Amino acid sequence: MTRDTRDRLIDIGTRLLALGYFGTLCWLALQSAIKVAPAVVGGTASDADLRTLLVKATAVAFSGLLVWVYLFRSRPVRKSGGLLPRVTALLNAVI
Repeated sequence: MTRDTRDRLIDIGTRLLALGYFGTLCWLALQSAIKVAPAVVGGTASDADLRTLLVKATAVAFSGLLVWVYLFRSRPVRKSGGLLPRVTALLNAVI
């Protein structure tokens, strides 16, 4: 296996890992927001429900943005080879 092929497979693998992680976070936050939204829209929500909706909507926006970035980012002009730079970038996004 050539270095380019190996790097491409690592890139695809890390992209799929990030998409799975952030996609799951986005989906779970969206489900939680949908549960609270009717009470907030109807005016019967408590302050805690309103805060929950705000936090979940923010989580959906952030996770959704990261999913978008990993789906539609262009090919890099230059990149470091190997697994460590990709893992470091993923951990920075998570942390």
